[in-house]
Amino acid sequence: GKSQIPKTEQFSQIVIQGKKINSFYQISIKDEGIGINPEEVPSLFTKYFERGEQAQKLYATGRGIGLFIAARFIKALNGKIWAESRGIGKGATFYVEMPLTT
Repeated sequence: GKSQIPKTEQFSQIVIQGKKINSFYQISIKDEGIGINPEEVPSLFTKYFERGEQAQKLYATGRGIGLFIAARFIKALNGKIWAESRGIGKGATFYVEMPLTT
């Protein structure tokens, strides 16, 4: 299915999709927000990730540990998580794939 949240003055549009791919179910969450520097994508899911300058301006608290914790849970359940972005100011898409059977 596909769910859309309309744009407001504070938030960009977010599109959430789910689909079955072979023996996995994939969920994607796409936004039109501040994007991610492509050089930072490989470290997004490590406990050492520090949010970029633009993200630090938007949020008063947080150190990026949430993605690390989510990745650990997903991997423990034999799933996968990753992110893609065309760069700063171009939004980002996060993907989670979980096996349909364990």
